[in-house]
Amino acid sequence: VISWKKGESFLSLGSSLTTQDERFSVAVTGSSSTLMITLVSEEDAGQYVCHVATTPAIAKTFTIEIKGPPNVSILDKPQGGTYTVQEGSSLKVVCQGEGDPVPTLSWKRLNSQMPASQNNQNSDSLQFSSISENDAGTYQCIAGNGFGQPAVDSIQILVKHKPKIYVQENYVENKDSGEV
Repeated sequence: VISWKKGESFLSLGSSLTTQDERFSVAVTGSSSTLMITLVSEEDAGQYVCHVATTPAIAKTFTIEIKGPPNVSILDKPQGGTYTVQEGSSLKVVCQGEGDPVPTLSWKRLNSQMPASQNNQNSDSLQFSSISENDAGTYQCIAGNGFGQPAVDSIQILVKHKPKIYVQENYVENKDSGEV
């Protein structure tokens, strides 16, 4: 008799299933047994043991790993997806990634280079100790694990600052009098 177990629970004995989970089925021939799981989910990960009742007994362990593409989200993101902060204040933006394998996180600024203060782009957070108008922009957190497409979440940072006034003066010299 060939049986299948996961942990201490029997899934099948011969061609009879002992689990109530309808996603499991077993196909048995005179010399083999195949355990099939449809619609595999994360809780199906683990070690499955095929036991053959011979003398001596034979057991073969199979490990199922569930791989999943990355997901990413910026934590505590404001409703509209925009942080509006006062110049000189501090801001920390934290990104969280999930997937199997665990994704690596990186940051990118759209249409511009990352600010010099953000020299560690491969981290889960952006940290501005004294934000300036030059830090304003749209930032993307990118999660990649080599399985599926990278996941992206973005946040816009607006920086309120004092108005800047640029004065342009033109001087004209009077050639007759020499006055400016």
